Amino acid sequence: MILKKQLAPAFSCIEKLKKELQALETNEYSEETLIPLENIKAFVESYCKEHSVTKRDIAILADISPNTLSKLLKHPDTVSLSSLNALVDVIGFNIYLGVKR
Repeated sequence: MILKKQLAPAFSCIEKLKKELQALETNEYSEETLIPLENIKAFVESYCKEHSVTKRDIAILADISPNTLSKLLKHPDTVSLSSLNALVDVIGFNIYLGVKR
């Protein structure tokens, strides 16, 4: 019984990932729901306004420095993937890789 309770979060995560994979396989994600990396600054600024939070708040929640967040927003292609991942976790997004067109 204890093991089942401990594994419940893992099973939940697996189910979420399965649904995301199915959505990707069926092209459920349209161009409007995908944000190019170079547009992340505008999205974060919009997110801050909509949720009444500051960029500093987001940096704290993402466990990155405000300087790292600033760098990420100005030059997203130069920061570590772990910093980017921390940011998208806070704002409720996922990272998807695709082929440049």
